[in-house]
Amino acid sequence: MERKISAIDLKRGMYVSRLDRPWIETPFLFQGFEITSAEEIQQIQDLCEYVFIDIELGEPAERYLENAPGSAPGQTSPATSGAASGSKTPTSEPPSKTMTVYEDTVSVQEEVEVAKEIHQEMRSVVRTMLEGVRAGNKLNAAELQRTVDLMVESVLRNPNAFMWLMSLKSKDSYAYTHSVNTCILATAFGRHLGLSKQGLKVLATGALLFDVGKAKLPEELLNKPCELTDEEFDLARKHVPYGIELLKQTNGLAKEVISMVQCHHERYNGSGYPKGLKGKQIPISARIAAIVDSYDSMISNRPYKKAVSPHSAVNTIYHRKNADFDEALIKRFMEFIGVYPTGTLVELSTGEVGIVIAQDRVRRLQPTVLLVLDRNKEPYDFKPILDLLRDSENASGQKIQIVRALDPGSFDIDPSELNLSG
Repeated sequence: MERKISAIDLKRGMYVSRLDRPWIETPFLFQGFEITSAEEIQQIQDLCEYVFIDIELGEPAERYLENAPGSAPGQTSPATSGAASGSKTPTSEPPSKTMTVYEDTVSVQEEVEVAKEIHQEMRSVVRTMLEGVRAGNKLNAAELQRTVDLMVESVLRNPNAFMWLMSLKSKDSYAYTHSVNTCILATAFGRHLGLSKQGLKVLATGALLFDVGKAKLPEELLNKPCELTDEEFDLARKHVPYGIELLKQTNGLAKEVISMVQCHHERYNGSGYPKGLKGKQIPISARIAAIVDSYDSMISNRPYKKAVSPHSAVNTIYHRKNADFDEALIKRFMEFIGVYPTGTLVELSTGEVGIVIAQDRVRRLQPTVLLVLDRNKEPYDFKPILDLLRDSENASGQKIQIVRALDPGSFDIDPSELNLSG
């Protein structure tokens, strides 16, 4: 049961179940939490006029209800569910009434062909968008949103299809592929966190646009084959205000999108830019953006740096917890991406080599693997698919498990040459 009370009447021990605004607009990581400190009370009061408290999960505070705005004594409202409320944000607890839990409705093999068409369209839209910005044109928000909506629907059906496509090499420039990849990553991660469909669309749009200001930078700076000097880095940082200027001139964008673009280079310990925000001062959408931006940068070939394996990228991000990134979100990201992320080349205990094509939501050490090489490192004429959760032993009774992740390009394997849909 919920009770609506004024933010000024909040006390420790109360369980805040709803705010007077979408959670994604706030710095709070958890959708639904018990107040444990005066700092949390102050943060809520700075943002909200009123909130809803769950009187079953926290202090009922009946004596404060007489002054609650819009509430009569004894007034209640139904508890919200993930499907019914606004933009849901994550919880690190087991699924509850405050979290949307999505189930895959089709297999990755069934979804991948549909996802391919949407993926190609996304790359085309981003290319047109960035070329248009360089030419001095305004953004076409309606076209962007249409493409984002299609991608979100696909990710809701089965996120592994787009995660697989993201792992394939593209001939597009890094600027195009990075925008598309971070959009996919943010959406799939948001799905794992339990964001509502509208929350996913906001997150996806922000991720697609957070580097749009780079189209205003000199191309020789973006394509420089070595690390930037301090002066060049100062210039590169200007892509943030350039991007904000563009977005403010664009009709139809949610304010959360602009906030995400403005803060995606802020860092959890305050070392980021442009404002040096830290901790919960950074909107949760931007904290998510920081993770997916860094992850995709590490697994992509750039003019001055070769890609690392997804497995290595996850380890690097984990060791930057509470410095660059929010530790609670990092833990959820590792749940989502898996120990061996989609697209990782792996060697099995049988000597076979394959590539991870899908994750199991619960057992991240046992993903689905498309086998490419047999135990003698010879190519298979066909490509067997092993679900390591079910296919835990071969015909000889030998246990099948991943023994190591391989560097991208090992054994000259090119994932883009593999046909996942059969």
